[in-house]
Amino acid sequence: MRVEETDSTDAFKVSGRGELHLSILIEQMRRQNYEFQVSRPNVIYKEIDGRKYEPIELLMIEVPDSHVGAVMEKLGTRKAELVNMGARDSGTTHLEFKIPARGIMGYRSEFLTDTNGNGIMNHVFDGYEPYKGDIQQRSTGSIVVHETGESTAYGLFYAQDRGRLFIGPGVPVYEGMIVGSNPKGDDIVINVCKKKHVTNTRAAGSDEALKLTPHTVLSLEQSLEFIADDELVEITPESIRMRKVVLSKELRMKQAAKKRNKGGHGPRRVSAGSLVCTSSFSKEIGAGARPSGASGGHGSRALHIIFELSTDCFKESTGQMNIVVLDLEWNGAYSRKLRGFINEIIEIGAVKLDKK
Repeated sequence: MRVEETDSTDAFKVSGRGELHLSILIEQMRRQNYEFQVSRPNVIYKEIDGRKYEPIELLMIEVPDSHVGAVMEKLGTRKAELVNMGARDSGTTHLEFKIPARGIMGYRSEFLTDTNGNGIMNHVFDGYEPYKGDIQQRSTGSIVVHETGESTAYGLFYAQDRGRLFIGPGVPVYEGMIVGSNPKGDDIVINVCKKKHVTNTRAAGSDEALKLTPHTVLSLEQSLEFIADDELVEITPESIRMRKVVLSKELRMKQAAKKRNKGGHGPRRVSAGSLVCTSSFSKEIGAGARPSGASGGHGSRALHIIFELSTDCFKESTGQMNIVVLDLEWNGAYSRKLRGFINEIIEIGAVKLDKK
């Protein structure tokens, strides 16, 4: 194991042999009352003759015959190459793969799920080979806490429909903490501290006990496998949590917008139901005349006007900024000004508008 200093005085780079090797050090430090945060593990690359090389593992799997297809499908997406395959008299199949070390990260939990816990997996370092290309590390997103407080059964009851939860009721949480997995691949922010409003109105069936699905408790190794590049594992003597690097939702949205707009005047994405207006249109609307839901300022600052529209009012395209207007019937006197603004940006070639 090797420990190196970084540019920051409160951060160190630790290199070890796999996730288990690093997790042993983390667990020893936790038991000695250290509190720290760990980022996602990365493999160590080498440059040989001007080419990028990465570590390759020899992966050996014993799996029942009925689960061979699911295992080979998942490993194929992780750049694994089958080198040996044989059948056993016991109804199992022996598989040997050569796979990049980064392809194994996060696969153990998927392997146990695909084989219903009946598979056996071992791997050993094989050598360095040329870089195999990009690998999708995680297909799921995270369920992130909206505000600091204590999780409630009422809030978790409505959050469990969005994905798999990692906590139960009565757990202290904070903004930016990860409390679940979203199967759709995008991060969603949920208020798990929401409480039911107490009223004098009663209805049959409304006061029934809430039934929560049992939550999944992740171990240290599973947490290291789960987190993405913008997430951390927070280790304390009493608990192991996962969190976003940037806790504030607003700051995360600003960073994502900067990444999308990086590159000058290239293609832009517009979220459904929002229009980015120029400063001239901002002055024309005025400070006291913004419609409901509007936010923004004056001068050189762009004004973002969020109209209360359904998500089907706009259709977005990642290739270029295309706005498909399906309905322009808004209440108030802003409909004419909005139509004029859309015509203005069409004339300067900022967007392409398809009227339907």
